[in-house]
Amino acid sequence: MIWPQVIRIWQQVGDDALRQGYPVPRLPTELYDLLTDPLEQCSLADDPAYENELTELQGELDRWAAPGELVDVRPSPESIDW
Repeated sequence: MIWPQVIRIWQQVGDDALRQGYPVPRLPTELYDLLTDPLEQCSLADDPAYENELTELQGELDRWAAPGELVDVRPSPESIDW
């Protein structure tokens, strides 16, 4: 099984590395109305009518991804029922 190996690798990653931002640039922004466009065919990210919603969501993403208090979500091998 590969998961025990993945968990061991995660446990070896230092906390400082986990506090750093995601190392790749952000993808182009997309925004969809899932009620009217459930297949996500038409992005509303460039529509001025959705500018406020997009700005609010980008702020939430920035707050979520900001360095700060580290919450360790790495599972221990003992906690998984193999």
